[in-house]
Amino acid sequence: MVVGIQSLNDDVLVLIIALISRRDMKNLALTSRTVSSVARRRILSSLRLKAPINNLEFYNYMLEEDDGQRIQYLHKLTILCSLPSRRHEPADVYSPLATVLARARNLRALVVSELEGQLAVEGGSVLGDAIASLRGLRELELRCVATRGMALCERLACKPSAVRLTALSLHSIPNPRAEVQPAALAELEILRNASAIALHNFQLICDDDDEVPLPQPHAYRWNRARSLSLNNMDPVALAPLCPNLEYLQVAFWQTDDDGRGTTYGDDYHYTRTAEFTDDVQVACHLRVLDIYIKVNWNCEKSQIYDTITLTVRMTLPVVLSMQFHYGDTILWTELAELSEHADARLRYLDVLMHDDAGDAQMWLDECLPLFSDSDILCIRLRLVDQIDRDIEAEEFESMVDDEDELVGGHWEDIQNEAPQVIAKAIPSLRYVAVSSGYMVENDAAPVGSSFRGQVQWWRVVGDEEGSGVAGSDKGSRSVEADEEEEDSEDAESGEGEGLVEIDEEEGERIDEYLRSEAFAKTLKL
Repeated sequence: MVVGIQSLNDDVLVLIIALISRRDMKNLALTSRTVSSVARRRILSSLRLKAPINNLEFYNYMLEEDDGQRIQYLHKLTILCSLPSRRHEPADVYSPLATVLARARNLRALVVSELEGQLAVEGGSVLGDAIASLRGLRELELRCVATRGMALCERLACKPSAVRLTALSLHSIPNPRAEVQPAALAELEILRNASAIALHNFQLICDDDDEVPLPQPHAYRWNRARSLSLNNMDPVALAPLCPNLEYLQVAFWQTDDDGRGTTYGDDYHYTRTAEFTDDVQVACHLRVLDIYIKVNWNCEKSQIYDTITLTVRMTLPVVLSMQFHYGDTILWTELAELSEHADARLRYLDVLMHDDAGDAQMWLDECLPLFSDSDILCIRLRLVDQIDRDIEAEEFESMVDDEDELVGGHWEDIQNEAPQVIAKAIPSLRYVAVSSGYMVENDAAPVGSSFRGQVQWWRVVGDEEGSGVAGSDKGSRSVEADEEEEDSEDAESGEGEGLVEIDEEEGERIDEYLRSEAFAKTLKL
């Protein structure tokens, strides 16, 4: 019996629709009687609105047309800012949108751009009141938060599990970094109830212009936070608020040549870091610490070094992911020393190499040997031609099948030689990976892009401990210990002494396990 699309139930059609582009969904909604209702529901589940100029039109579309049935399917709404050319709008310009929000009982995710500007519009308080009254949100993202935005955050009724607050706006240059009292930020109920928190570009300040006081952890705790993303903010000031933190993502970047972005990297941004002495208490035990640096400095050592090393000391990560930034051997020397401490938990080093193959060779020659006495089990190198060049996801997908597109010519020597060099440098090592690719646009990443590429994996076959993640001091579970004998035979006749290439699927499984809570629990504290 031939099964046609007409015979599929809605549950199956929903899964099919989820795999196609939004444009194709719209076409199916207009042309296919079978799929139309499912496609329409999917389209209506996530909508974008230009406010306030389209508020009334949006109201009519959601509540007046189609017997008002569309509003029940709205799960996510993105409110973009598009101010009218006229200076004076009616005081009730946001009333239609407020009505829609009040009746959107199934709304679970809300994104508001240029929040400060929209609240400042005459009648913008109506929008603020409507947002404050929402109770069912699970995800909330507010962009361009300043004085009005912080006041709104203090009276929100919702308790979302994911919160993203961004102070930076391209339209607020030259003063894009919103100033906020540390205690005011720490005691926000929406942050105290969230499991995933993203804070970007807030500047912690005090009324008396004295040094920035850290909110006392015993008074304000974000106990539910498992993931924290910080952009241009000192993690040393905020990590202690999250005793149960598992994943910390930190980004430091500065203005582009055309004036976009924000300047960061001066010592006054690191007041909390500068206050610390050698007595640093562990704030949490991270599984993953992901650091991205896009700051150029001319001094021999920036305050940012102290911020990074203090963060490592305070969080004891299992996985450390960061790039080798323009020959910063001083920083890597300090990180290597920390990896040898008795309480160190570092087992997976994930290094991004970019732009200059000479810098990558410098890391292999000068920095890698510093980790020879560590307990690192896995090292992955990520190679990207231009860290400042972001490509669209669609462009990257078109390159995946063409290996030559993903490997820059000047990386070939590094890609061929690095696995053996790495395997010989660190006795404890069990796995090596090398990946080449691009920085791909990603709205969820702190700086708007993240690395994506194709990866090759190898198992390091040792004479004493064999293969796998083994040993009570380094993680008691073996990933592939039963393949030791087979791997040893392959190594003798394979491509290189001590290395056996494994397929990408197995490598992904190893990567996932080393980042997991299960592996972290095997490590001694």
